[in-house]
Order: sequence, then structure tokens, then C-alpha cells
Amino acid sequence: MPVSLIYARALNHCIGRNGRLPWVLPDEYAHFHRVTRGSAVIMGRKTYQENNHALDGRLNIVITRNQQLLLPPGVIPVGSFTAALEAAQRSGMKAFVLGGSELFRKAFLCADEVYETVVMASFEGDTFIDAFDFSDWRTEKLGEHSADSAHEAGFVMYRHSRELDPSRE
Repeated sequence: MPVSLIYARALNHCIGRNGRLPWVLPDEYAHFHRVTRGSAVIMGRKTYQENNHALDGRLNIVITRNQQLLLPPGVIPVGSFTAALEAAQRSGMKAFVLGGSELFRKAFLCADEVYETVVMASFEGDTFIDAFDFSDWRTEKLGEHSADSAHEAGFVMYRHSRELDPSRE
């Protein structure tokens, strides 16, 4: 099943610090909500716990090995990435992977679409994303935003897409 990734990263590929985003970018966050609303969102346990709540207007699927993890009603716990994709497929919704780093790495192999925001600064952090190779993908610039009083850094939003080779699925 095709899957989409969505993330924001700094120039140095930082995506997190102490379980939080290392920047404040309200308009980028609004972009994330617009793109993922009405979809199934797949995340690892740590990513879910960092948000500490289900994302409204979406089917929340959390990959965890901890069968005792307490999740609110409507949040679906699964034991693997494959099970997460199957749950998303059963819902009939488009599937987005929200993180973390290991899950992005795995999902990129079967992704047909990546929404990538590049924050135009480097940040100190403890979580980084791979530098994915988009050379064989179609890239569309969705927009950009300059730094201002509400946004500590400028950012550029992209949508990368590709046709999947059926033999890879």
C-alpha cells in the first residue's frame, strides 16, 4: 500500500530536541494540519507520547510493542509497520507517517509521496532524519514563508512524488 511521509527538518536534518520540535513555526504547523486532516496518521510510540494526545480529525495509529500502553479511545495500537499500514488500508483513508526517524527510514522505501518542510536554519537537537534522495522523484514547491515575529526561521514546503514500481510492494 502506498504511504505518504510528512515532516519538517532543519538544514542539518534535525527534527527534534528533548521530545519536541526545536522551533516555533505556526504557519508550518497549520500546513501539517491541512495536509493530514481526514487521513490515517501512523506514528511510533515515542512520537505519540511526545504529542501526548491524539490528533483530532484523523485516525491515529500507534506502533508499539508495549501491549499495556494506555491509549485514549479511538487510538489504534499495532505491533508493526505492516499492521499499521493494514489498519490504515481498512479505514479507506490516505496513510501518513509522522515519525520517528526509524519509522521514516522504513516507510520511505514504500512511500509514493513525501511532504517535506525545510526550515532554513540549523538547530541543536537529539533526533535527526536521513537525507533522503529525491533525485528520481517529481518535486513541487508548495510555498515558502520568511522568518517574522511569529516564526523564528523561514521555511520552504515541498511535495515529492513518484510512481512506485509494483515489484517493490
